[in-house]
Order: sequence, then structure tokens, then C-alpha cells
Amino acid sequence: MNGESDTAKSPWDEQEDLWEVGETEVSPDGPPLSNRSGFENWLHIGLKGYLLEGWGVKAFPGIEAILERRESLIAGLKELYDRQDPQRQSDFRLAVSDLLASPSLEERPANIPLFQKLLQLAARLPAPEVLPVLTFRIRRGFWERWTTEEGESLFTEAMLAVSQLAAPRPDAVECLNSLMDSLSFDRPPYTHTATALLALCQIQPNAMVAHLTRLRPRLVYQFNHYQVGPGAQRQLAVSLLASVGPQQFLEGLIILKGQGDQRESYGRDDWLMRAVFSELDGHPPLLACREVMNHQREDLIFCLSGRSESVINPRIMDIPGWTRLRALLYDHGWVSRPELSEQEHAEVYPFFGKAA
Repeated sequence: MNGESDTAKSPWDEQEDLWEVGETEVSPDGPPLSNRSGFENWLHIGLKGYLLEGWGVKAFPGIEAILERRESLIAGLKELYDRQDPQRQSDFRLAVSDLLASPSLEERPANIPLFQKLLQLAARLPAPEVLPVLTFRIRRGFWERWTTEEGESLFTEAMLAVSQLAAPRPDAVECLNSLMDSLSFDRPPYTHTATALLALCQIQPNAMVAHLTRLRPRLVYQFNHYQVGPGAQRQLAVSLLASVGPQQFLEGLIILKGQGDQRESYGRDDWLMRAVFSELDGHPPLLACREVMNHQREDLIFCLSGRSESVINPRIMDIPGWTRLRALLYDHGWVSRPELSEQEHAEVYPFFGKAA
């Protein structure tokens, strides 16, 4: 395996053919995947030997050949996982969760590499079973155990893992909120804001506007501090679209356009509107639109970048919603300004402003 020694002898070499592990016996010939407790111990001993004691691939008897040909330890363990039937995969995930919860995995600086690898492994499998365990550790002051540098490194791994495990489930919401309540998240330069935004939107896709509103000042600060340019902002917009889906995304843009007219420039979400509607280095906008007449009815045809076209017509929206949508597109040069009745002006003000 790349750059990792396997010359040191492991303590497995010193043992008899079988070892007592709790109330089970573990063979040195391979991981005890048929026994959850035994596998947890095998994983714990292997991680310590591999990461802290220089055993190399010998730290994981039975899968040395897998580890030698894979690019990383996590990739090797993922291959082992993929080879199992569904029941053993479940036991594998639960063993990872059990080890993360185990009192034997002490919260001290020497064990930071073990925590990091467990979080990486949980994200790669994926193993959402670790979410309540991580929440429990966080609420017991997990981040207070480390110095700033140690804590930042581990917090980054935790945020990445939780964002990759994010899904519409209560334990994901709870774990992410626990992370966001910590000082490691809520201090300048707010490094993890964009990651948290995407995770929140994956967990609660129908609340995109609320999540943007909650994180807006931190996101603006993050953009300014790291000089995040149009390309990276476009990529964030693409990821946001993927997280919430086209319908929620478009509805969110309409709401944000209306809110933005009421706020100062820092709160107008201009970065998102530019990322969605502007060309970038010769690439077309993320969202394009054109007006067509269809049997004396005006339709709007949308094309999301990389997706097929879809048609929206006034019959599926109320008058304010339809006019808000046109106002959003008018702002970015996609449609002409409609002629509004006095009633329509009253319903959609300030989206197009007052009647002339």
C-alpha cells in the first residue's frame, strides 16, 4: 500500500491459533465477520496497529492482499464490506458504531487518528448507525478534549462524515445540529458553512430557504475570507440543486428573490442568482428559460444544465406565484416584462414594483 510500512511484526504473530475476545474466539486467518463483538475487537486492534504502532497490513490478518493492492486503508476495508452479504454488512456497520461508542476508545490526543479513520470509514460504507453515537459524544463535551489544532482536524472529519451520511432522518438532523452548536463551527472564518448548508438541504430539502437564511451571514463571510470565486459558487449552486431537486430549487429561488428586494445587498443572495442565471467561462447558465406560445397560452420552457427540458404553464400556479416567477426571470433578462393588472400589482408588489 502506498507509503505504509508492513515490515513490523504484529502481535497476531505471537499468538496461538485462536484468541479469546470477550466470550468469543477469533481466528488469526481473517476478520470474524460472523460475530459483531469479535469483529469490533479485530477492527480496534487492527486500527491501533496500523495507525499507531507501525504494523502495516499485518495489523489486519486475513485481508493483507486486499490492503496491499488498494490505494488506502479505507478503500481496502470498503472492499471487504462490499464482499459480504446484507446481514454481515449490517454487522460490519454496527461494529464500526460500537467501536466509536466504546469506552475503550479513549478521548485522548493519541487516539485522534483512530477517530478520524472511523469517521472516514463510516462515511465510505456508508454507516449511518454512527450518527447517534457521535451525537452522544458531542453532547458529553467531545470537542472540549482537544487543543484547537487537534479539534479542528477532527471536527473537519466529523463534518465531512455527517454531510456524506446526511439523509431525511431524525438522527441526522440531531447530529448535524450538535456539530453546528459547537464553537468549532460557529467562529470565523466559518470554514464549514457551505458543507453544513448542503447537509441541511439533503436532510430537509423542502427548507432550502430557511437553511440559506440561517447561514447567510456566515456564508458571505466564508466567501469573502477565502475569496471564493464564481466557479466555486457555481459548483455550490449545482450541489444545492442536486440536494433539493429542481422543483424545490426553483421555488426557493422565487422566495429568495422576493425576500432579497427587502434586504441590504449582503443579504440578497446575489451569488446564487449569478451562479444560476449567468454564463460562466463560456458555459451556459445553470438554469435557462424561453417563452413560447402554445395554443394561445404562454408557457415557459426551462432547461436545467445537464437535464432535459421541462414546461411550466400558468395553470399549475396561482397568479402571484406565476408573476413572481416571471419577475425572477425578468431580472436576469430571460423574459419580457408582463403587462400587469392593478390587482396583480397589488398581489405581487414589490416583485415588479408599482404600476406605472
